[in-house]
Amino acid sequence: QASERALADGNGRQAVQEVLWLLETISTAFRNSDVLDGSIQGRYFNKIIGELRQRGRGHQDQILQWMMTLHGYLSSPTGGGVRHGVDLKEGLALGIDEARLYCNLIRSYLTFLIAEHERLSRHAA
Repeated sequence: QASERALADGNGRQAVQEVLWLLETISTAFRNSDVLDGSIQGRYFNKIIGELRQRGRGHQDQILQWMMTLHGYLSSPTGGGVRHGVDLKEGLALGIDEARLYCNLIRSYLTFLIAEHERLSRHAA
């Protein structure tokens, strides 16, 4: 909801920050869970998703790679500049249309991660 309000107010960077934070938060649900052939030991987004990729098959590997790529781009000061600030010399302004696209992409990844966690939880039981 905070992301939607920020988009409506024309504050794209804040909107993306809100859903990016959710993506990082939701990924921690996999930590220490028994997943397929082991448990996830990573504590942060990149490590957790990287470990999931190692255990993933088919579509999961590609989806998780895209997720990591988007997260990395948005975190980079010369990319999206959302997570770690914008490079004042080489950074790009984030337009509201780009922000809306990033929010929608991240929301789709959130939905995927929640469904994947449920699937893996059923598989482990």
